[in-house]
Amino acid sequence: MDTDGPRTFIQPPAMESESTWWRHSKGTTGAPGLVVAVTKNGEVPVKEVVR
Repeated sequence: MDTDGPRTFIQPPAMESESTWWRHSKGTTGAPGLVVAVTKNGEVPVKEVVR
């Protein structure tokens, strides 16, 4: 997650845990995840990270 003025960039993780590239690069399986944004009038008024 990164911000630049009023813009926020969020990189969502992959939804699958078996990535051959990741396994060869890091030696482990990945951690699947999901990003959900609830908007109001085209904006996301609250930004919260939940693990």
